[in-house]
Amino acid sequence: MEYIFGRRSDGIENVLTKGSEDTDLAGRTEIKREYTDCTITDTFDAGRKYLSDKDSDGNIYNWYIISDHSRSVDFSKKLQPQIDENSAAIDEILAMM
Repeated sequence: MEYIFGRRSDGIENVLTKGSEDTDLAGRTEIKREYTDCTITDTFDAGRKYLSDKDSDGNIYNWYIISDHSRSVDFSKKLQPQIDENSAAIDEILAMM
């Protein structure tokens, strides 16, 4: 499932879902997307679905009005090698004490 956040021409924030199945978002919703170097978490209040469509490939599109949207990006995956290296160096120093 793809989630695409944006703003309509009237300034109202929305989210578009695209996938092989219909969606039914409602209330407080959290979407986590995992990538190789980070995790992105979007949290929002899903309002009414105001448009639905389907293309010839079978993809289903649903547009929702949303509010109170926040996004956090966790880069700890990207930094993990440095953390491991520093932890090993600290353990080595502590062993010498």
